[in-house]
Amino acid sequence: MSVDVTPRAIALRTLAPADVWGRRRGDGVHIGWVRRTRRDGDSWSPGDIPLGEDSEAYLVEVLSGATVLRTIPAAAREVLYASVDELADFGAPQPSLAVRVTQISATVGRGVATEATLRL
Repeated sequence: MSVDVTPRAIALRTLAPADVWGRRRGDGVHIGWVRRTRRDGDSWSPGDIPLGEDSEAYLVEVLSGATVLRTIPAAAREVLYASVDELADFGAPQPSLAVRVTQISATVGRGVATEATLRL
């Protein structure tokens, strides 16, 4: 018996960020999350989780249903969805926002996304 296999880089995809949160402040909605890692992240000691990638990079997508209204690139675990952008996208401040956060790998691109509804 023979099996044809096409290798893929699924094992290299970044894990979905965890604990996505949002806080409205004077300049807009600050959105943050906890990074997860595939390498050396199983320590029980407190502290920051190792990056496990060449650089830290994320995409935060603001959603309206299945439609992506805005994509915000990030080089850290927090971004600002500016008030002027929210007004342009929705016409008024929203009581909640649906977002999708994805870590980016230099090797394989977008990892597994986390979707969350943020109550503001």
